[in-house]
Amino acid sequence: MLSRSIYYMMFLRIFGGMVLLSSLAINAIGQDEDLTIKIKPFKKDGVYSQKEEAGYQVYIKNLHSTAQKGTLTITIDEKSGTTEYVSQKIALNLQKKASISKRFGLGTNRLPPGFYKANFIINTDSYEDTTTYIFGIAPDKMVYELHKPNDFDEFWDNTLAKLSTIDPKYDVRIDEGLTDRFHKVYRVQMNSWDNVRIEGYLTIPNLKGKFPVTVNFAGYLGFVYPIFYKDFAALSMNVRGIGPLAKQALPANTEFNTHNMQDKNKYIYRGVYMDCVRSIDFVVSHGDLGLDTKRIVVYGGSQGGTEAFIAAALSKKVNAAAANNPVFADYRTIFASGRKEKELVFPMVQFEKYFKQTRMTDAQAFKTLDYFDLANFMDRIDCPILIGIGLKDPISPPATIVNVFNHLKPSLKTESKIYYYPNLTHEVSDLHWARNYNWIEDKLRDPHH
Repeated sequence: MLSRSIYYMMFLRIFGGMVLLSSLAINAIGQDEDLTIKIKPFKKDGVYSQKEEAGYQVYIKNLHSTAQKGTLTITIDEKSGTTEYVSQKIALNLQKKASISKRFGLGTNRLPPGFYKANFIINTDSYEDTTTYIFGIAPDKMVYELHKPNDFDEFWDNTLAKLSTIDPKYDVRIDEGLTDRFHKVYRVQMNSWDNVRIEGYLTIPNLKGKFPVTVNFAGYLGFVYPIFYKDFAALSMNVRGIGPLAKQALPANTEFNTHNMQDKNKYIYRGVYMDCVRSIDFVVSHGDLGLDTKRIVVYGGSQGGTEAFIAAALSKKVNAAAANNPVFADYRTIFASGRKEKELVFPMVQFEKYFKQTRMTDAQAFKTLDYFDLANFMDRIDCPILIGIGLKDPISPPATIVNVFNHLKPSLKTESKIYYYPNLTHEVSDLHWARNYNWIEDKLRDPHH
């Protein structure tokens, strides 16, 4: 059995390509020296079946030496903010130094499957605040119609065929500065799509035998460094446009995710997705280094999570894939949701700037993006997957990720898992790092051991 030790900083480095920090005061919607308010969902993960009552327990404590009067209003609407479903308003009469606890059922048995905003608006003599929570109703029953081009599979099969004709020219060199008595560390380079050179690090325990392999990808514009495990090898792979080799694929002063967006054949993510496949090719072709090429797990966060799923979908050599808050799924929801945020966030910041410069319309953009939408790749995955979701994430709205999961082959869903974190944004909790590590460990365990 593999070691259960876990290196949290290691996972943060890989998964934390783009992190939005959430409040340290979990469940607290507001606090000053005179009033404290805490809110907890009925279920810890904030996700309910259609047979369960969704709602929140609200705790309010008046620290004033005088009574406080006011109101607490709760509204429920779609996460997009277009339709209001529930509205409740209660009077508050808080005696001095007193506390109250209120249980609010949201009457959500009539809500269709999806994700919703619970808005808590409190007004008293000395305090006012509005805080929003996200909860889910029967996400496994959400129905999402794919926008998959008729020639989608042909496009990617042809791309894979062309990649196979490109000599990878693998270069593997020991890194004496990083190698120690516990691990050998190699710097690796290889040619990928359009003969662009990509690079990474391979770490292997300095022990006898063959080791299962993790292939790790970073978030948007992130660079991954060596990862050190006790019981298995790790390939930390950087895709094109990242690090010292960036200029080969990405001109200076060019935004990564809009480069050549006008042409699906030249869009940078065609090469990025092939870089993911080439990374798996590298592992499979280097069993002589002590790699168990029949036990491979891919993982990452944000863009790295998407790349992990792409590798699993296109390489067919992967045993399992894990992703936290994967991006670039269900672009239409990303566009609609992103434009409703108070401030634009990734990827809409870059898209809107590009649209303004080029006068590209959404319809024109989708003619390219539909070929790269993660949701359209899911039926090509043949291994179990693990996903972590921050329900408050504005970059990867939970509905987009669930739409990805729901298009996984039914036979794989029983082996796969989604974990929801209602208080987090584009991140997951320490608990999830442990869940992720243990899940990867289980998938890499030698079935014959």
